[in-house]
Amino acid sequence: TSALATEATLGALNGKVVACDTANIGVANVGTHNNLSDDATLAIGANVEVDVSAIGVGNLFFEDANGSAAGVNASTDSVDVQVSVESSGTNWLNLNDIYPMDMSSDPTKRWHVSQGLQLQGLKRLRLVNNGSKDLLNVKATLCGSAL
Repeated sequence: TSALATEATLGALNGKVVACDTANIGVANVGTHNNLSDDATLAIGANVEVDVSAIGVGNLFFEDANGSAAGVNASTDSVDVQVSVESSGTNWLNLNDIYPMDMSSDPTKRWHVSQGLQLQGLKRLRLVNNGSKDLLNVKATLCGSAL
């Protein structure tokens, strides 16, 4: 049904409780495990990138081995999250910066999660090591819902 027909139907219910079956609404999950980085070193100024043209809303999962207990102590260093509207990734815009924190379960590692990234209309996303140290054993995944 069209959105207007659905709205008219729901409006006619006058506040009554409605149960909906959302199992077949056509939302597909996209992204693969460690699609940005799979246990690699990200040198100072280096970047890793991924195609996000099929992702509407994304979630970013980041981990490295630069925790304070590893003796690296990069806890104040940031990682830039940049996006491009071009498939070629020629021009980049800063979406946000992430500041990974020590994992309480393993302080040799740092982690960060960013949820609900609005990626509609964008083509590429990349992570750039903006810190003062190489990032070791980087694992990074971007996944989300399809457009």
